[in-house]
Amino acid sequence: MSLFEKKPRLSRSELREKLRKADGEGRINQQDRIRLEREVFGTKYGQLISQRDFTIALRELRQARFRTKDYREKDKLDKQIKLLERL
Repeated sequence: MSLFEKKPRLSRSELREKLRKADGEGRINQQDRIRLEREVFGTKYGQLISQRDFTIALRELRQARFRTKDYREKDKLDKQIKLLERL
């Protein structure tokens, strides 16, 4: 992942900043990207996010997408997953 090229871990503020500056391609606005950091990487991951934590959170998003039946929610989760994969 290019997000963790130089460091084994990122602080929450670094991750939030990278999400804020990420190219959303008009799909996810800036406030939703910042909210994504709070929702997906909640307090259970602590102050530092490792590459392993990132892949676990991404896997949990994929599982949530698979479990949901609402198409709007699936679309929202798809956009979030694609954004995180592009990082």
